[in-house]
Amino acid sequence: MADAWTFTIDDSSSIITYTPQGDGGIGDWTSTGWQPFYTGAGGFTSRGGEPAFGNSTHITAFPGAGFSFDFYGTALSIYGTAECSYDVSIDGSSSSFQPKNGQLFSQDKLSEKKHTVSLTAHASTRSTFTFDRADVTRAIPLGVSLPTATVHQATDTSFIKYDGNWNAMKDPLIPNQQNPVPFYRVDNGTASLSFSFQGVGVAINGTRNWGSFTYDVTLDNETTGYNASTMWFIGDTLLYFQDGLDPQATHTLNLTPKVDEGFKFWLNTVTVFTDNSTVVAPTDTGSAGSTESTPSSKKTNVGVIVGPIIGVLAFLAILGGLFFWWRRRRQEDAAARAMEEASAFPPTAVPAPLDTSTSTLRDYKGPAGTPSVLAGGNASLSHFSPSTTEASESISGAPLLHYPGPHHPTLPGLPAAGAGAQSPVDYPAGATSAVSPVSSGVHDPNAAVDQIIQILAQRMGGAAPVGARSEYGGTTDGPPPEYGA
Repeated sequence: MADAWTFTIDDSSSIITYTPQGDGGIGDWTSTGWQPFYTGAGGFTSRGGEPAFGNSTHITAFPGAGFSFDFYGTALSIYGTAECSYDVSIDGSSSSFQPKNGQLFSQDKLSEKKHTVSLTAHASTRSTFTFDRADVTRAIPLGVSLPTATVHQATDTSFIKYDGNWNAMKDPLIPNQQNPVPFYRVDNGTASLSFSFQGVGVAINGTRNWGSFTYDVTLDNETTGYNASTMWFIGDTLLYFQDGLDPQATHTLNLTPKVDEGFKFWLNTVTVFTDNSTVVAPTDTGSAGSTESTPSSKKTNVGVIVGPIIGVLAFLAILGGLFFWWRRRRQEDAAARAMEEASAFPPTAVPAPLDTSTSTLRDYKGPAGTPSVLAGGNASLSHFSPSTTEASESISGAPLLHYPGPHHPTLPGLPAAGAGAQSPVDYPAGATSAVSPVSSGVHDPNAAVDQIIQILAQRMGGAAPVGARSEYGGTTDGPPPEYGA
């Protein structure tokens, strides 16, 4: 049975297009369109740049208000509360629904391709419509692993290339209060960012704030525009997501925000999704670690094949040489004994006994042992959760932003600081054979030959295989955290 992978798109994501608008301003503007609502911040916003805490939803009382977004997958579910009737359309095929709560829409068995979904609410001031989130699902073929995430922080300039006046900054609420991490912001002049990758999907997370505006994302020469403007200060949300990419191709993404005139853009993370059909180009990605071919790669390792062949041939050659030397020595000894037996004058001199009190026996020391474990391997940061200490050290002297507000309540449902931190991966090394010290000063040629042959056999066949390196450290990461999901 095939697996399935689900990615959540929260209502706060700017990849969703709301009509007639997604944020009417300060207060309750549900009668004119959609209005964001945060359970931990008193509901509707009371001032520009108010921190957004708690679960987020979008509410409307406007007749005919709607939203739409594109997705790649084989199934879709929409959640919320509908006090009115509504219509849902996928790729132009529309269905009508009566008021309900919870799962408002679900459809599976879609073709695996890019789809467009749109919802129209027949709302009024007496029967509103509330949208919470959408779950996009893609079927995973047999033999293919679930996508694994590699998260690149905005400070990873070895992966992300910036053009323009970008600044590294810190804020106690970005991406969340439990685990603040440095981010990049640009607020004047012409600016852009770009990166290249191999994978099946990519996501960009950032901050939406009072002062955010529009931005364009170009992936493989296809450009899409988005609007991140809001009255809230949302520490982290989904700014872009694309799944279903060719895992063997190298993709290039460019993001160009509209800045200046008081507009700003915040970048938190870039997440690349790979599965075991992806061959990732080796690059130094700084804090996010390096990636390599997955364990199921079918590339042939020439060294693995040629090495044993050469070793076997060398072993046979040495063994043959030792055999001829041993046979020749046996023949010489036999000839000597025959001459002694045939001699009419046996020897009269008796050899003096060995004086062990003055003999020096040299101990033969074998090769020094090598460590059995190599610790501290740099595993792929498909599972990345930097600590506050690491973030502080990565950017020293960066300005600390403060936003007004009487208090900062705890964000529910978000991971604690340091959660999911990954330990170094240990890779077992090959075993080595040690030669036993010589314990006697008398050397038997036959015994020496046997000992050499035994050592060669141990070296050729007795070494433990090197442990297979796991590209993802044995862990599977889910999609990047979605604020309020």
